[in-house]
Amino acid sequence: MRLLRKRFRGSNKKPFSFILKPGKRVTIIARTGSGKTQLARKIMYDSHMLFVVLNPKNSDDFTGMGNIGTVDGLDLDKVKSIIDSSISKGQVGHVDVRPLPTDKYKEMDDFILSLHNTYKNIGLLIDELYTVHTPRGEHGPGLTAWLTRGRARNQSYIGLSQRPRKISLFCLSESDYLIKMHLNLQQDRQYLA
Repeated sequence: MRLLRKRFRGSNKKPFSFILKPGKRVTIIARTGSGKTQLARKIMYDSHMLFVVLNPKNSDDFTGMGNIGTVDGLDLDKVKSIIDSSISKGQVGHVDVRPLPTDKYKEMDDFILSLHNTYKNIGLLIDELYTVHTPRGEHGPGLTAWLTRGRARNQSYIGLSQRPRKISLFCLSESDYLIKMHLNLQQDRQYLA
């Protein structure tokens, strides 16, 4: 795993470029409002791949640039229809999947497993990574499959979290890159040290 560090000071800001190659994994850990989602969108967009975005906050952060469809709830048939149509057209972009408040981590993990078993050469972005974990920080077989066997299927992954203690160390250890942005809480900084 590589820890990417990019510091911006004063007016010396330079554009950040990071292209996620097929089958690679990146986890972005940072506090609320620090730009995790914007960075993830840029990585996703610059990678020129088809992505499925699990967006449990139901935010509009993933509308616009590169959005090829938005699905409310874990409607696998609707998501597959959008993906299949995009693949047949050679289209890249992302499907914004907005789980319902009643969708728990088990339903989201089953959804991930179904995508893993159905498609090669796509990416998965999980905003608020802890939502696909139990309250004790355990993950399920869908996320395990994506992060392990997904490499051979060229399934890329971007995971975002503001609380690394609420996600499994497995998600961090299976990442090729860890982007650690400024974290406020000492306990979160120590967890990643």
